[in-house]
Amino acid sequence: MPAMCWLSLRSGLPSCTLVCVTALRRWEPTRPLHQRVRKRHNVHDRASIAGAQRAMGRRLQADRWLAAHVDIAREASYNTMLESRLRTASELFGRHLTMSEFRFSVSQLLQEPTGATRRYELDDPQLVVDETLRMHPVKGHVRLTRTPKGVLADADVHGNVDLECGRCLTLYAQPVAFDFSEEFYQTVVVNTGAKLPPPDEEDAFLIDETHKLDLAVAMREYLLLNLPPAPRCKEDCKGLCSICGANLNDGPHTHEPEATDERLAGLSKLLGQSEQ
Repeated sequence: MPAMCWLSLRSGLPSCTLVCVTALRRWEPTRPLHQRVRKRHNVHDRASIAGAQRAMGRRLQADRWLAAHVDIAREASYNTMLESRLRTASELFGRHLTMSEFRFSVSQLLQEPTGATRRYELDDPQLVVDETLRMHPVKGHVRLTRTPKGVLADADVHGNVDLECGRCLTLYAQPVAFDFSEEFYQTVVVNTGAKLPPPDEEDAFLIDETHKLDLAVAMREYLLLNLPPAPRCKEDCKGLCSICGANLNDGPHTHEPEATDERLAGLSKLLGQSEQ
């Protein structure tokens, strides 16, 4: 028996009624236009959501990197901020400022003809040579002149250096003044970045690859050459007592004569006669 007739007998309904019901279940009316447009919009929305998810993933990845390298990121941000402030100060004051008062940017000077000059005043709290030697404060001036091979630095520097007196062993401020004229050789072409051949001199002063001239390198060498060979806190320094080691510059200093042992009196006489 066909399935339709069997269902008709079980339900008590005519078979034509079941056919109509089945047809109604299979028939779907055409969806309105706004629903079809919404479907297309949903496709675009899904694409936008996927793009947003990818962007969020990249943001999370950047946040994870920042959390793992927070110190590096903070230092890079600080350096960027500092360089920006230095560029602003350079534009305001017409000077190529750098992170150190003894390092000068000569990129513009290297692009000018031979003979072009720059003049700067030196005014810094200190120049550190090593852990035990420093110059403070540092005063003076420097003139930078463009040469065919680099930049000629003519500097006049003066300040104080803390030294130990060779007689009384006390620390004192030793005035030091020196001047020098040294050429710093260019190592990289400013416009192209091409490296230049090294100079013939082995110990020549160089301009680094970022076109910075570090005057402190030459200043340290000339400072060491101009230190006194026998430091003295003053010309009439009395030094230390040979008996007790007291500083004789602090005031009058005497010692009671030492008592002589009677058992060694005869030996003392013999020594006195031999010296005569």
